[in-house]
Amino acid sequence: MGPVAEVTGRCGTYIHGDYIEVEDAATALLTFTSGAMATISATTGLTPAEGVQIRITGSSGATVALAEYPEGTGQLEIWDVPGQVFHAPVLGRAVNADVSSSVINDALKPYHALQVSDFIAALRENREPAVTGVEAMKSLRVVEAIYESHRTGKTVRFDPAHLSSQVS
Repeated sequence: MGPVAEVTGRCGTYIHGDYIEVEDAATALLTFTSGAMATISATTGLTPAEGVQIRITGSSGATVALAEYPEGTGQLEIWDVPGQVFHAPVLGRAVNADVSSSVINDALKPYHALQVSDFIAALRENREPAVTGVEAMKSLRVVEAIYESHRTGKTVRFDPAHLSSQVS
C-alpha cells in the first residue's frame, strides 16, 4: 500500500459530553501513495460496545477481518482468500459485550508490560525494540492529521519529500 499520502478526518462528542472533555467518536479516510484507501472509525459511544474491528481487502478482493469483541479478546472473523474461506461472525455471539473499562484495562495490562519489558531488554541488549520510536511516530502523525483535518475542514497532505518516514 505504501506510505499514507493524505488524511481526511472528522471528530465529535455525541454521547459522553457530560463526562469527558474530549471527543467520543472519530472517522478518517486515509489515501496511500499507491492509491489504496483505508478508513478508521473509532468511538466509545456504541452500546453494546463492538470492540476493535480491522478489515483488509486486497486488490484481488481477498479479505481478512479481525475483531476484538468483547474488547480485550482477539478473534479471526473472516479469512476469505482464493481457495481458503473461513467466516465466523463475531457480533451477535452470546457474550457480554458491555464490559467495563476497568475490566478492559486490566486485560490489557499484560500487553503494556510486555512492551515495557521489550524496551528494557532492547536497551540491555543494544537492539531495536519491537516498536521503535520511528514506527510509533508514523501512527502518531496519522492521528495528528485526523485532528488537523477536523480542525481545518481540509484534507491533510503529507509532504512527498518526507513520505518515506510516514505510515506504510
